[in-house]
Amino acid sequence: MKSRYKKAKRILTFYYNNFGFKPPYLVLVCGTFCKQALMDKINIAEQLPKYLNGEVKLLTTKCAIKECELGGSLLYGPFKVLSQFDIYECPHSWFKGSAKCLRRAALKQKNHFIVATQDEELAESLREHNIPLLHISHNCINLEAPSDNSKKFAEEKTTKKLLLSQKQEATIAKLKEELHIPENDSDIKKKKKKRKGPNPLSCKKPQKKTDIHGVSKGGVESIKKRMEKKEKNYICLVMSKKRFYKLLIKVFFLRFFWSLFSTCDV
Repeated sequence: MKSRYKKAKRILTFYYNNFGFKPPYLVLVCGTFCKQALMDKINIAEQLPKYLNGEVKLLTTKCAIKECELGGSLLYGPFKVLSQFDIYECPHSWFKGSAKCLRRAALKQKNHFIVATQDEELAESLREHNIPLLHISHNCINLEAPSDNSKKFAEEKTTKKLLLSQKQEATIAKLKEELHIPENDSDIKKKKKKRKGPNPLSCKKPQKKTDIHGVSKGGVESIKKRMEKKEKNYICLVMSKKRFYKLLIKVFFLRFFWSLFSTCDV
């Protein structure tokens, strides 16, 4: 259901952008459309504004009402439905037939009518003139997709917008003459880019940053390293002395005990 409303919205935006259709939508209703609506139990006045998502003004012609009236009991229902809608005044004084009358009314560009009909002949004649059509199918009101002719017209319109008009081209040519700009781009000589040398700043040697006391940062680091090295050497020396004294003590005790054992044996 949502996809049906989205489709209708997309079609209406197409007609709005290219042909100027906007709310309130003027819908010309045919007797055949009313007959199908009664068969499918569709309330046109209630459902159309919801489907088109905007204000709708339902209209018909005297010829359409007259045709239903002449149909007698077969078209009594459509006749009663059409009688509720506002009447669009026909330019002709005599009965001309519903299809011809509705076609003539719809072709007036100033009005921007949407035609609701089940008559295929009438619909086919209106497709050529970029008029939106409503029909009932599968118990639902549906807005017909734009015809190939309408799409082609929209494409031509967009291309015309993108292209420059004769007046605009004339003004551009006049400005070029005043500013002495050559018409062809090939006439403009392009300046050759000279080969640039290396960046002098990148060639400079990195300067050592000094602190507040005038000592460079690199110098401070080297002093720290030397001090650490000295400390390590000192620790190693102390450790080696300790080991030496331990060995001496061991040797002394060994010699002492050896002498004792030797005296006992004798």
